[in-house]
Amino acid sequence: MLKSKFKRALILETYHSNENVEYFLDETKALCLTANFEPVVSILYKLKNKDSTFFIGRGKIEEIKKIILENEIEAVVIDDEVDPHFFRFLSEFWNVELIDKSSLIISIFAKRASTKQGKLQVELARLNYLLSQTSGWGKILSRLGGGIGTRGPGETKKEIDKRTLSLKISRLKNEIKLIEKRNKIIKKKRNISNFPNISLVGYTNAGKSTLMNVLTNSTVLVRDQLFSTLDTKTAIIKFNDDTKVFLTDTVGFIRKLPHRLIEAFKATLSQISESNFLLHVVDASKPIEIIKQDIKSVNEVLKEINSNDIPSILVFNKIDKCTNLTNVHELAELYKPYCFISAITGYGIDKLLEKIKYFLYPNRIIIKIFLPHEKTKIINLIKNFSGKILEKEWSTSGVKIILDIPQDYADFLNDYII
Repeated sequence: MLKSKFKRALILETYHSNENVEYFLDETKALCLTANFEPVVSILYKLKNKDSTFFIGRGKIEEIKKIILENEIEAVVIDDEVDPHFFRFLSEFWNVELIDKSSLIISIFAKRASTKQGKLQVELARLNYLLSQTSGWGKILSRLGGGIGTRGPGETKKEIDKRTLSLKISRLKNEIKLIEKRNKIIKKKRNISNFPNISLVGYTNAGKSTLMNVLTNSTVLVRDQLFSTLDTKTAIIKFNDDTKVFLTDTVGFIRKLPHRLIEAFKATLSQISESNFLLHVVDASKPIEIIKQDIKSVNEVLKEINSNDIPSILVFNKIDKCTNLTNVHELAELYKPYCFISAITGYGIDKLLEKIKYFLYPNRIIIKIFLPHEKTKIINLIKNFSGKILEKEWSTSGVKIILDIPQDYADFLNDYII
């Protein structure tokens, strides 16, 4: 019989409040399955304070040890950040692979990354994580293989581990900076058209990629799973009057997203901070308390990357599956502006597009210009600046044009206004 590729796992769901703990446990189970762990046993444990000697009490640790042996558990997944001291102790006491929140998400990101930048950022996160675990524990470092440099006079194994990791991290950062520099050059060329930039943000699996496809007629990969999008993807929203904006799909956020992951993915997340506008997508089919928690989790990350002041619309997606519409409406009133949509059925998409256009191009004016024949290439610029030609009259000397254009972009035509 072939052995399953999934490792048998025990989930230790730690929490401080009784609210929504079962829902969060389901989320952890989904993460485990995504990372190739089979949740066999789940334990809920309410934390008061993190014990100065143990992450949890001695009695509970011994109880879990017994459960591990009885159920042939290969890994214990803890839905929390684990201090290196506790990590070392628990791993050795239980004699199984120990996975905390950081290592669980990093393993999923490693499966999802497809671009060179994405893969480098995942590796950077992994090495930063290992560096944080070097406090007196050499076992985990042995998995890296190889080494850089040799032991210097008086250096301990721990010092060599840290030096090796630091060198690798430095090299990765330099590689990522080179890619960032190249991307900025590409972006600078792209911005010649002066289109506004919008980013899709939201909790993982809220439906951002599906909405991206609907708004831009793209074919971004859509899967009903956590973190299906890791690398950013950009496409153009083209309105009926030729008004255009760039829309970027970004990685989803999650509850208790470790700080080191945010640090490692700053190059990717910078796309959000450079946006003119955000579409904050929410899964409206979830229980109301979970929706609140999702919004809070996303806003916390936006604050950490200095993007919480960027104007946004809260987009309540999956409204066709919502069973508590009254409560969702009441919640939405606290987060104006907002919009209810279903990216699957198309409900509310036209209204969302109207809101986007109104925000990005609130002041449009109608002007009349005359272009001599040698200047008619400006017509292409008018389209690039989201201008809409209403009337056009050619003559032997040139062309008269009546056009509708955003006031902010009309200045370059001042010499041709009649």
